[in-house]
Amino acid sequence: TVTGVPGVVTAVRSNGVYLQDSQPDGDRRTSEGIFVFTAGGPRPVVGTAVQVSGLVEEFRPGGDPVNLTITEISRPTFTPAGTGTIAPTVIGKKGLRPPLRIIDNDSRGDVELNPIFDPWQDGIDFYESLEGMWVEISRAVAVGPTNSFDELPVVSDGLARPRSERDGVIVRPNDFNPERFILDDGIAEPPNANVGDGLAGPVRAVVDYSFGNFKYLVTSPPARIDNGLEPEVTKAPKRDQLATGSMNVENLSPNDTNAKFERLARILVENMRSPDIVAIEEVQDNDGVTGGEASPVVDANLTWERFIAAIA
Repeated sequence: TVTGVPGVVTAVRSNGVYLQDSQPDGDRRTSEGIFVFTAGGPRPVVGTAVQVSGLVEEFRPGGDPVNLTITEISRPTFTPAGTGTIAPTVIGKKGLRPPLRIIDNDSRGDVELNPIFDPWQDGIDFYESLEGMWVEISRAVAVGPTNSFDELPVVSDGLARPRSERDGVIVRPNDFNPERFILDDGIAEPPNANVGDGLAGPVRAVVDYSFGNFKYLVTSPPARIDNGLEPEVTKAPKRDQLATGSMNVENLSPNDTNAKFERLARILVENMRSPDIVAIEEVQDNDGVTGGEASPVVDANLTWERFIAAIA
């Protein structure tokens, strides 16, 4: 139990607030921010200076033993202390530089029991040292598309090297890109961006953790700078060449719309230039996903016939 922990509210979520110390201790290894779990209780607004009392807990998201824990204060009571200002911690060439290669090179087993904490070299420790803090990612560039969970991977200031021809980061045996940040929703939403797109202005977020990854919850929606990425078009085969290809048709079933069949057929014909032989994955059988494993239906002729007709 702690009493009278001072801080300024930097962000508000539906189940709590992020609090940050306005007088940092100067220790690079320790975070100056913390999440205060209010559940459905009252929450102070951003910019409020408070003192909070409550119970310190290590919350493990989803109860999943694979996940790391988040330090938080639960069952809080707030004492107002006026207003305050917090400057975001800059991440990039003019601020804290994330490790560029190493995620962790000194753990032996459970990383939570590792006595060595090295945010200068280990990416996992770098993120942990910022947990709960309000940060600013300068000159963010998308290195992957926004996914269906509103997660957008970015790097700051072009620090990631080398990059692919289409601006993605490259995984190598000794480099798993700890400098890649995952922007996420929860407070505001990242833009629907594509690989190589920029984000206008500094991207500000609080550092959270879920589903096996540190996440940067944007506190205001950054605007997308369209880099004009277009789907690739392969070279057409010559007359004496046999063209082969592979394609994931995204759990295609007879219950899907004509638009989905047409979109996939157009990719195969126009972007893949109609290869002679195509290996297809994720084709559903005739009752689609509704039948489940217990369904006796295993024939997929209805799916195939619609797809072949769309290609023709």
